[in-house]
Amino acid sequence: MALRTPMKKTQFGSRDLLANGGGCPVEVFCRLRPPKDNNNDQEIDNTSSIKILSSTELTLYSSENAKNGQIRESHYQFTHILTDDVSQSAAFKELAIPFLDDLIQGKNSVLFTYGITGSGKTYTMMGPLNNPGLIPRSFDVIFNSIGPYLGKKYLLRSDRQNGYEIQSETEILLERQRKEIPIIKINNNQRTKISEPTNTRTLDMTSIWNAQLNENCSYFIFVTFVEIYNNYIYDLFDDDILNKAPQSKQLREDNRGRPYIRDVKEIEVRSSEEAIELLNMGLKRRRIAHTQLNTESSRSHSVLSMRLVQFHNNIPLTSLVCFVF
Repeated sequence: MALRTPMKKTQFGSRDLLANGGGCPVEVFCRLRPPKDNNNDQEIDNTSSIKILSSTELTLYSSENAKNGQIRESHYQFTHILTDDVSQSAAFKELAIPFLDDLIQGKNSVLFTYGITGSGKTYTMMGPLNNPGLIPRSFDVIFNSIGPYLGKKYLLRSDRQNGYEIQSETEILLERQRKEIPIIKINNNQRTKISEPTNTRTLDMTSIWNAQLNENCSYFIFVTFVEIYNNYIYDLFDDDILNKAPQSKQLREDNRGRPYIRDVKEIEVRSSEEAIELLNMGLKRRRIAHTQLNTESSRSHSVLSMRLVQFHNNIPLTSLVCFVF
């Protein structure tokens, strides 16, 4: 078969540009998953479709929609290519550890997975219990790192506009009493406690030892979890998502021009297990919402936000990392 030479190479994020202070602050990674034979689920040779040229470049050969028996050839350049033998742990160290280091240093970032259905987005982000993905490992590592410096629970309360308010001792006591028994709304007449996980998850014991932690600071972690579908925003921590016609949240800007989701529910978490339990609750609610709203999961995006608050001299300083999948 004849080969058609591509007219132009497609280039994505470049670490060299970022290191030199130029270019767009975006890095694009490509993770290859092992191809499967649809009949017996066995791995098959993929050398005829993908040729890896280097750690940053590959060529894709495709006969789909080709004319006159020609093979379409496309050349791509990425920040880095993760081959199909890269483990979950190695992928985490390559993709997420730099974001967590930035988070502790007060910088914001977004990790966005993009690909067709079945390409491995959920596996990369969540993974199974015995081989977790980026999100569970991120919570493990951030709590491993800031654990000794966690602030007093309920000391800070989100104002739901990118800010935080300091609560009095009385307010802390009332908050603790109100949240002592977490509940999930199943329907209008039934409530139940959040169930304990039935299986043990493998924990990532990594710590960011090089992080510049301020021993004079107290650290807090808050999370939000929303679903975006057709320009509507649904709060997966809000009981309203279980209604047949949940109300969309509104995107707003604070007085500094920073976007926020109005009235989104932001929850303080004190451990990675607590965070993952909330995440799993949100994922279950997302499945219910997809059924009720008749949505297509391939057209929706879930956004899990992890906000780190560093509290020093009665001043809360925040940084944020968002996982989009």
